[in-house]
Amino acid sequence: MISLLRSRFDFLGGRVFFLGSGKLTVFHWHKGGLSNSYVFDATNEGLFHYSRYLQEVPDVPVCILVDVVEEEFRRETMPHVYLADRRTLISRKKSRLFRDSPYVCALMQGRESEGRRDDRVLFTALMNQEILRPWLEPLPEHKVPLAGIYSVPILSELLLKWLPSSSTYSLVVSLQRTSGLRQSFFLNQQLKISRLATMKRAGEVPDASYILEEVEKIHKYLNSLRLTLPDEALDIYLLSHGRLLSDLRMQCSNSALIRYHLMDVNEVGRRMGMKRALSSTFCEPLFAHLLLKSPPKHNYATSTQTPYYQLHRVRNGMLVGSLLLILGSALWSGFTLMEGIGFRQRSIAAEQKANFYEARYQIARERLKETPVPPTEIRVAVDLVDTIDQYKTSPVDMMTVISKGLTGFPSIQVDKLQWATSTDPNYEFGNVRPGEVPNRSGATTPTPATNIPYRFFQIALVAGYLEPFDGNYRAALATINEYAETLRSMKSVYHVDVVTLPLDTSSDARLQGTAGVDKGEAKFSIRIVVGMGNEAG
Repeated sequence: MISLLRSRFDFLGGRVFFLGSGKLTVFHWHKGGLSNSYVFDATNEGLFHYSRYLQEVPDVPVCILVDVVEEEFRRETMPHVYLADRRTLISRKKSRLFRDSPYVCALMQGRESEGRRDDRVLFTALMNQEILRPWLEPLPEHKVPLAGIYSVPILSELLLKWLPSSSTYSLVVSLQRTSGLRQSFFLNQQLKISRLATMKRAGEVPDASYILEEVEKIHKYLNSLRLTLPDEALDIYLLSHGRLLSDLRMQCSNSALIRYHLMDVNEVGRRMGMKRALSSTFCEPLFAHLLLKSPPKHNYATSTQTPYYQLHRVRNGMLVGSLLLILGSALWSGFTLMEGIGFRQRSIAAEQKANFYEARYQIARERLKETPVPPTEIRVAVDLVDTIDQYKTSPVDMMTVISKGLTGFPSIQVDKLQWATSTDPNYEFGNVRPGEVPNRSGATTPTPATNIPYRFFQIALVAGYLEPFDGNYRAALATINEYAETLRSMKSVYHVDVVTLPLDTSSDARLQGTAGVDKGEAKFSIRIVVGMGNEAG
């Protein structure tokens, strides 16, 4: 039957089902410690209340902690291999040692010190599946997340670090109301063998002498298996409380081969961080707390028994991810809001500053005297002066071009030069229209005026003559044309025109002269355009 009946069960953060022979004790985890507990018997009535309990508290993860006589331990060695090969060897060993049980664990316990240094492995198995079946079958029906099926002897290995000393040979003895007297032997902190003895119903408090008799039996058994050396002492840790602990102190006596350590379960629980004091002699709450706080990596549960626990973990992961996303979004929104408020404040400050300076400007403008010229016209005049200042120049560049061109022509003498600047390369001196250049015969020669790469131009009209001149007009014309080509080849020269020549060579001119008359002069004029401010370059 059920030991505690309730219509509603608390919804808590975790729970342990402590399973012994014929009983199941439930411990709930709440706010970092154990809370309420319930006991169910393996009877029809007890299983009915157990099913009702699962129905009312379905979503809390469950760890089943098993402490039964039908748990076997086999110490084996196998070749030292890695990864997939090791898994294959372990699987074969499991099927050979425990053919009829799906609940098998393999604990790697180091390597042999001699020979080929094989791996030492402790195989443990639950041989009676019927003990678990009535308690496991209702779990999928109510979609209870099963985290794992654990063993008290394997869990006892984690209990050693809370005990006062770590000796080579250790025997941990604990008493459970659900199962009985558990005795686990450890060599160098590693589990080697464990035994469960059924306690007699002598009274409410177990008999200390009976416990010591069972301890003596397992001590002899360890000696027969040669797990302990004849000259090495065995440290025995007895976990109890109250009157039983006092009785054990009176009956225990240390010797050269046995050292007793009487541990109060309440003191061990305090070391482990248990918030509630233990007033019972039994150790179920101690193991339940240890399991929920730091579960071992080895457990008997198969993958087919834990699907709802995996879904539970995925759901919790999604909830945590959603919460982090919400918090991140809230933080980002807060930062964005604060940044927006900062921009708004700076905008208001800039607007106030602009209004302040505008008001000061209007006040200063009202104090100015009125001028006869409107401000817009003054601005045009200032822009015009600025433009003139940008385009001001001197005839040095033009003189440089003319001088470089004259370097190879010593017979050319310059006696007159007109110079001007303009944005129009077709600018002409006198009454000649822009875009046309007259020659001596009265014809015009057009100059290019498209795709101009310069900001403005220097224009010069150079007049000169050849000295000496012997009357050879053909040579004079060749010299003048060659000088014009030399000017055209210079980089900054935009255009060159020969305006007049010593002899009119046009088709409609008449050639006349008198023999014996003076040879005359070979006069000519050339128009040169030099580009200034090359923006394309």
